[in-house]
Amino acid sequence: MKILVIGAKGSYGKWLCRILESHPKKYLTEYEVRGIDKEETANVLDFRRLIHESDVIISAVSLISSSRILKNVCENAKEESLVIDFSSSKKEVWTILKECKSDFLMLHPMCAPPNGSDKISEKNRVYAICQYRLDGERNRLFYVELKKMMGGDFTGISIEDHDIIDEMQAVSHNLLLGFASFMIAAQENSSMDYEALKRHSTPVSKPLFTSLERFSKKGNADTSAKLIELAMKSHSKPYLSAVKSVSSNQLVGVPRFVEKLSKRITRIKEKLFGP
Repeated sequence: MKILVIGAKGSYGKWLCRILESHPKKYLTEYEVRGIDKEETANVLDFRRLIHESDVIISAVSLISSSRILKNVCENAKEESLVIDFSSSKKEVWTILKECKSDFLMLHPMCAPPNGSDKISEKNRVYAICQYRLDGERNRLFYVELKKMMGGDFTGISIEDHDIIDEMQAVSHNLLLGFASFMIAAQENSSMDYEALKRHSTPVSKPLFTSLERFSKKGNADTSAKLIELAMKSHSKPYLSAVKSVSSNQLVGVPRFVEKLSKRITRIKEKLFGP
């Protein structure tokens, strides 16, 4: 069985390659695992050939690339293949996968991949299953093997409910990112007393100062680039322009950031509890 993992340089892609290659198998013993990074998909002919040659294709790329990758996968995968999507937001990719001629599985891990320092053990992890089609017997057996390798609890959830959770995670992430952006601007702006802000910070925000200072020092030219990289890794692309403006010392960007965040929180509340 040939398995293609797309996004092999990312944290989940690396982990998937490792467990697929190392864990013992019960039903399907012959695995040939190949991991590629999303940059390697730029050669369209080679990418399509790899897809067509693979029995299982796993997309573990960032959300911003998921739709493009999955369109290519579904157009070129064999009918008997299995396509697995690990993206963090499902509504858009569902429009692609529901038309896919191959079997498919829509998964989303609800926390980061396990590592040696994790307090959450593999058996206590949660994976959301949003939609699937597993008509092929070999694909059903592979799913059984994959669950065993990944560990944890696989829980069915609707796409709508999953994406509400995704929105809530994005809000908390961007609150932290907005805080970091504002603090960097305050730290680098001579008219604001960064140390005074630290002295008057709440217990909740003190760890955020500590985290901030790990990658940001006064006069560090890489500060903006690192913040923007964090924003790109987040689930919420609409915030990128606001984060760019704040991280480049333009404090006028903060109200805009808060306004966008407020609208997003209101939308989530209406989804959960009604207008």
